Amino acid sequence: MKIGEGAMRRLGAACERDHSGAALIQGVRMLREAHLPAEALGLGVGHWSPADHDPEAGREIVQAALDADRPAEARRHLRDLAELGARQRGTARVVAELEPFVQAAETAPAGD
Repeated sequence: MKIGEGAMRRLGAACERDHSGAALIQGVRMLREAHLPAEALGLGVGHWSPADHDPEAGREIVQAALDADRPAEARRHLRDLAELGARQRGTARVVAELEPFVQAAETAPAGD
């Protein structure tokens, strides 16, 4: 499945207007559910502010990186969430829930 350029522009615009991160959460989740993890990751990285957004946005971005078989990126985003989003309520819980998945992806043999 592909998503059109116009649709991606509209998602990006929605993320830019919403400072809470709610549009980002929904946009990344929608792309992940459409089996477009690279597009989800691109949207997320382009608009995510770990210090300002709900930690669930970070969850979606880390999961998009895992879906795209990019464990190093997943680790980097998880670290950003833990460090830069530390003041956000719920961050520690989200990081703890994601850690085993990132660790498993890092240790999985290539191609799994």
